[in-house]
Amino acid sequence: MLPEDPIAKHFRLTPLQIRGLKKLSIETVRDLLYHFPARYDQGGVEMPITGLIAGTPATIFGTISKLETRRSWKRKIPVGEAVITDATGSIKVMWFHQPYLAKKFTNGVYVKAVGIVSGKSGKPYLANPEVTVADPAEIGMFVKEATVQNASLFAVYPESRGITSLWFRHAIERMFETGVLDSLSDPIPVDIIRRYNLPDLKGALLYIHKP
Repeated sequence: MLPEDPIAKHFRLTPLQIRGLKKLSIETVRDLLYHFPARYDQGGVEMPITGLIAGTPATIFGTISKLETRRSWKRKIPVGEAVITDATGSIKVMWFHQPYLAKKFTNGVYVKAVGIVSGKSGKPYLANPEVTVADPAEIGMFVKEATVQNASLFAVYPESRGITSLWFRHAIERMFETGVLDSLSDPIPVDIIRRYNLPDLKGALLYIHKP
């Protein structure tokens, strides 16, 4: 993967996503690397599922199941769905415009989910959360003992229809894994970087996308 490569060369995009990226002036890998977050949200402290409140950030651990993809009956947009269950209860997970994320997991896998609790009181769900395979040993203290140090930071990007912050986070992570940052030329001379203790270009891009 090279900075000048078109995005479509490395990512499978729907027509809606192609239009969304074009609207954001993102056509190449370099454009994507320089599409910076507008802010950073905190994922919230660890909580049992029964304690989740709509509108608040949270981090939960549990077993994922009931994975499926479908189209919403009102807006006809593609949706990936799953259910995460812990010892206290279950909550639905929904990935709008990114149904492929439901295919990343298999039923019964233990996961960590970070996101904002959506929905109405009594019927909460997680919309476009960051879900990763986890180890039960990662679980910390719940609620009373939880502190802000337990929370996760994640980037929130300028978005367009069909292109969410979650899509950007996964795309950026995939690019980092290819070593694309090593192919960038730093415009600041090495002696200046050392003299003023500045981050190099690779470090700066890494830190801004993954604080």
